[in-house]
Amino acid sequence: MLASRSAELTPVPSGVTVLPHRAPCATLHIGGRPITLLGLYVPSRGPQQRRNQDKRAFQEAVSAALPELVANCDGPLVVAGDLNVLEPGHTPHHRIFGEWEYDFYRSFAAAGLTDAFRHLHPQAVEHSWFGRSGRYRFDHAFITAPHRERLLSCDYLHQPRQLGLTDHSALALHVTCAEDHP
Repeated sequence: MLASRSAELTPVPSGVTVLPHRAPCATLHIGGRPITLLGLYVPSRGPQQRRNQDKRAFQEAVSAALPELVANCDGPLVVAGDLNVLEPGHTPHHRIFGEWEYDFYRSFAAAGLTDAFRHLHPQAVEHSWFGRSGRYRFDHAFITAPHRERLLSCDYLHQPRQLGLTDHSALALHVTCAEDHP
């Protein structure tokens, strides 16, 4: 879901052809400058025999759509959500993830996007999901590489999880729209 309290969201096609309702996309204008948002919720549940098929098909559709979406944005593109995937080398290691899932994470960089949290916190070990099988950074935010210097902060807020509202921590991303930034 995408929401804005200060600027009107104008829906735009995400280009994601598999489970497109899990990839809403919109543009908003802040200070007269366009920002495009793509929200993602990668499937991770369902009948065991279909779970990885649905997840993989959705991830492949997102990976295929990203380059064109990046190319068509007039300003920053921010992609954020529950990707249900880890960055390669995540601590702790989660043996259940296949190479195709790490390829999905890598597809963001290949399309010209930067992991906002990792860019600002290159050595930090942080987690956004806490469950019976461990704690992992499943929630991510990416920004188009030419706009990464506009990042002011990207941090996980653990209060929603600690209050029992969800098993995920919130992810807060602050990006400047100031003229003196690229």
